Amino acid sequence: MAKRIYINTNNYLVIADDTDTSIDTRNSANNVYVEINGTLFVFYRKSDNQLLESVYYADVRNEAGGTYANITVFTDLVESKTGTVDVVSLSSGLEIASGNVPGSSIAQIGSRNPNVGGLFEDVWDAGALITLNYDAQTGNFTPGLVLTGGTSSATATIVTDKDDGTTGTLTIRNITGTFQTNETITDSGSGSATSDGVVASILARVEPTAGQTWEVICESANDTSAGTGAQTILVAYLDDAFVAQTEIVSLNGQTAVTLVATDAYRMRSISVASWGSATNVVYGKTNLGTIIVRDSVTENIMGAITFEDSLAGDEHGFNNTQDSHYTIPAGKTGFPVLITTNVTKNEDVVIRALARLDGVDGYSTVGEMSNYQNSFIEDLSMAPAGLPEKTDVKFIAKSDNDGVIVNIGLVVILIDN
Repeated sequence: MAKRIYINTNNYLVIADDTDTSIDTRNSANNVYVEINGTLFVFYRKSDNQLLESVYYADVRNEAGGTYANITVFTDLVESKTGTVDVVSLSSGLEIASGNVPGSSIAQIGSRNPNVGGLFEDVWDAGALITLNYDAQTGNFTPGLVLTGGTSSATATIVTDKDDGTTGTLTIRNITGTFQTNETITDSGSGSATSDGVVASILARVEPTAGQTWEVICESANDTSAGTGAQTILVAYLDDAFVAQTEIVSLNGQTAVTLVATDAYRMRSISVASWGSATNVVYGKTNLGTIIVRDSVTENIMGAITFEDSLAGDEHGFNNTQDSHYTIPAGKTGFPVLITTNVTKNEDVVIRALARLDGVDGYSTVGEMSNYQNSFIEDLSMAPAGLPEKTDVKFIAKSDNDGVIVNIGLVVILIDN
């Protein structure tokens, strides 16, 4: 049950829960004073400074039902006659999720990077993608086909090809072996060129500095509006005013489709909205290749729905992004209340939480943790730090070895300013 604060007829300060807790404000030994931190009430007993309660408020109302003007003086606070929740415990996630707390909502962010290595990189599913430059091209590469190194015998699946004539950049996944520089690389069709350098991980998302026009491109020709895989996707983003927006996009396989919006600024999530007939025993309907949303000019990746086929018989798409990047929308304050992490067994991983205020060029490290083959849960609900509107948040990770899987979950309570 949500908590309410009021003065009852006996002049007791009451923090109402399933069982009301009354504090006798007439007894000086138990007198209570209050500190206010943003939207947080912290109640202390004066006699020994003992913390009695810590709650966050949606609003406070006086006996007449109006918003209380002086929230530091408790003389006429009462429970709202209409039952409005005046004060809500930060742990009352069910109340917020049920819509019982006006002006409040919950954001749940799940993220995964299946290819963390020795350099810090963003925890997002696009971490599964690798780039390889080429020159001396004699045949065009085809997404979805297998790429092979002529000298190294390394292999990978081609996701996209940024073709600039005889030079270009391949985005690839599911690498086995090590591609060498200046070796002939061919796909299983007619594509052929010479590798120009070694493969490089996509370490971080390049955030826009102004509104952009994004486009969607698919690895599989079957992820198309009439195909057997994903047919449409829902792109959720913040525009350049930090306001949440969504757009449904009909896919066209390996041909890029441009979004209608021209003010896309921060990616929130991508999810498959409709499918054809392709199924997986676990996922049900599924995308049949990696689906990328990118800037239509620079081709910088904003987000990706990945595809897994490293294990025969378990080929499947993930149907949605898993990305630790999150931006507090305009008009909101965010309170992180829960962080969970999990890493590959027998691997030592360092994870950092980063935040960047609006108008600031660089991220600051706000927390660091080390995980060794285990899971970690951090409950922040008793003393959450408020994140102002338009703040960018993300997690980064590095490991002693390559190909380490890192999963991070984050729960944020959003309060209207």
